[in-house]
Amino acid sequence: MEDRSHLLQSPLARLKGLQEVPAEKVAAIENRFKATYVREMTEYQREARLRAEKVRDKILY
Repeated sequence: MEDRSHLLQSPLARLKGLQEVPAEKVAAIENRFKATYVREMTEYQREARLRAEKVRDKILY
């Protein structure tokens, strides 16, 4: 039977040559993510809520 201990390691543990990302770059990526994706998702959710309320109003009234 083969040794499976090396298969149980994390994929990141098996990668060679990993380098830590500088904190400034991580912060920049997070800020860009919040400025684009999160804002758009919030806008999408607002529009979805308004559409749901419009359908509800048609049904109730």
